[in-house]
Amino acid sequence: VERPDALGHLARVFIRMATQVTEREEQLRKQIVDSRYVFISYASADRKRVYPIAESLEAAGVRVWIDKDEIAGGANYGPNIVQGIRDSAAVLVACSAASMRSRNVKQEIQLAWKYQRPYVPLLLEQTEFPDDVTYWLEGWQWIAVLDRPNAEWFPELLRALNNLGLDISSAIGTS
Repeated sequence: VERPDALGHLARVFIRMATQVTEREEQLRKQIVDSRYVFISYASADRKRVYPIAESLEAAGVRVWIDKDEIAGGANYGPNIVQGIRDSAAVLVACSAASMRSRNVKQEIQLAWKYQRPYVPLLLEQTEFPDDVTYWLEGWQWIAVLDRPNAEWFPELLRALNNLGLDISSAIGTS
């Protein structure tokens, strides 16, 4: 590098190129981390409980994929759901009696399983779980939302998401 001849010039060019490649790689890694999001699976009967959860997550800096924001009216929702789950960092499953009856929620759980996306079940109310859902959700960290105030369960949710690799450590300190 310190040589004044053509070989030294070539070495300086290679060092500059390597530095630029490293910087671009770092930018791409940051974009990948920044583009990670959680997918929320829920039954339509639970909208009033789920939308505020999504809003709280967004306010804490967690990107959220939720059908009302991600699927255009009249669009074929199936491919959008599949892509949303496949590209997510984790799937939040809003658990209620309605969601345990919902064919769509069960399919979304199966897709998360297929694409090896971790789940975070959010227990909205005490409910009976069908055996197939119990099988899919067994072993994951459950967050008991129930009728508890946000201040009690929301930090648990942020810690669970952080443990799954979403870089939200700054949000954990503020919630």
